[in-house]
Amino acid sequence: MDSTKMLIQNGRSLIVQKLYYSDIEKAQEIYVFLEAEAQAQFGHAFSLNETFAFHILYQEWDLFLEMAARYEEHELWNYLYSDNILRSIMQAINANEDIIRNGMKLSEFSAEEEDLINLYFHLILSRKADNEYTQKLKDFKQNYPHSKYQEFVRNYLLGD
Repeated sequence: MDSTKMLIQNGRSLIVQKLYYSDIEKAQEIYVFLEAEAQAQFGHAFSLNETFAFHILYQEWDLFLEMAARYEEHELWNYLYSDNILRSIMQAINANEDIIRNGMKLSEFSAEEEDLINLYFHLILSRKADNEYTQKLKDFKQNYPHSKYQEFVRNYLLGD
């Protein structure tokens, strides 16, 4: 295994540890470093699912929305396979729900952007496509039939 792959695998483990101890800032620093290293070498250090969840956890709304708008470009996301850390990210999002919600309130979004972020955020918090999520998804599709996030909504989010 080359040094970059080993660095990324060890770094991912360190992120899990930092998230466990609620050191979100340090986890974000490691995330940024690892992603830069991976992109310089072969692709990405994190799966598409992990990346979307990280953008919510770190309140990187613009990055989340940009990736969602250009979803079809990211569908074949190339990343170094490693242990999936999505569960740890989702636990950190749940533990920091109030902070993330406050960050959302302080940000300026269009109605469509806010609805999309809330839709994804709800899915993470509930961990399933429950009735409330299904209704929000239906409302989103009805309210924004020509959304720039259409591919993301149709091909990534759970539901019909």
